[in-house]
Amino acid sequence: MIADEKNNSSTMILKKKFLSFSAVLLTMMLLFQTASAVTFNGFFANPATKGKTWFTYEMEPGESITDTLVVTNNQNTTQSFYIYPADLSASTDGGFAIKQRKEEMKDIGKWIELEETEVTLAPRSSQKIAFTLTVPNNEKIDVGEHAGGIAIEEKPAEENNSQQGIVIHKRVGTRVYVTIPGDIIKDVQYESFKKDISKFRSFVIPKIYKFSVATNNIGNVSNKIEIVFNAKNILTGKIHTQKYSQMLTRETRGVSNFNWKAPFCGIYKFSVDGKYQTLDGEGVFKTDTLIGIIIPWDLMLLLIILVIFGLQGYKKYKTLYSGENWKQYTVKSSDTVTELAEKYSVTWRQIVKVNKIKAPYSIKSGEKILLPGKTPKSRK
Repeated sequence: MIADEKNNSSTMILKKKFLSFSAVLLTMMLLFQTASAVTFNGFFANPATKGKTWFTYEMEPGESITDTLVVTNNQNTTQSFYIYPADLSASTDGGFAIKQRKEEMKDIGKWIELEETEVTLAPRSSQKIAFTLTVPNNEKIDVGEHAGGIAIEEKPAEENNSQQGIVIHKRVGTRVYVTIPGDIIKDVQYESFKKDISKFRSFVIPKIYKFSVATNNIGNVSNKIEIVFNAKNILTGKIHTQKYSQMLTRETRGVSNFNWKAPFCGIYKFSVDGKYQTLDGEGVFKTDTLIGIIIPWDLMLLLIILVIFGLQGYKKYKTLYSGENWKQYTVKSSDTVTELAEKYSVTWRQIVKVNKIKAPYSIKSGEKILLPGKTPKSRK
């Protein structure tokens, strides 16, 4: 029994650590998407030099440099923070992210030595943290850009090992770029253009179609890719465009996603024009052209149903009130519309409708009217 309790306890701890790891990783992937120092939940970090958003250096192997980071707590409570340098960890879509605090660092995260690794800040206060960045004196170090960041992670008030569920570690940071001089390569390779679109479009709920463009930064420095998504209506010639830009770090694959709200209907051509930086200026690429046929099938189905019901209704009306196959009958003095209807197993409305008899629906002896050709059984 004791062994079982220990196993269950160990399993819960491992599960908690896994959930905590997942939450941290997700937070970090979202963290470094912006192009400047990030603000999150009232605390942020940025270079001390006014006007700088990132730390950017060009350094030789063996060279050292000192700089200063400013950590700010804009919250209304005192808060403690972990401060740590970290290597780049490219996200699945090519966005900028860095490793977690407890992961092994081999690049930027190992090159930076911070003056302090923990700090406690009063409400709405800031503190400068000095650091030294030293590039290893190694002939095998890669030429080109090395990227990472300095992260500020909110420190929990107390560690609670009995806490269950997902533990979210909030953190922000600023990027650090170090370029090692040498044979710099700036180039991007277009990979694919895909669409998630079918011939179906809901009339009741407008459909959002998704497109993605995959590119590869085959250079050894970051490269900014600017993309223009084009949706051209083949029938009208009208073009809808969306612009998007993405910064890819060296040797990473990036995926740019577009959401396009489908119109009511139409035939469209989809393509993307892209441009990127090269050492000589600017490079361009154009994707394949995709075709999309937008048809409101649900509306068409509704119209078809209405037509079917309409035809059925017309057929029923024609059967009841057209007088088809009825024969001429001479009214007798004793005849009334009601009696004739009962005699011929039809309704009085059918007789007056076919013969266009007006209210009060009386008939006269000797009058010629139409009645069913065959006399059915009398109504009881």
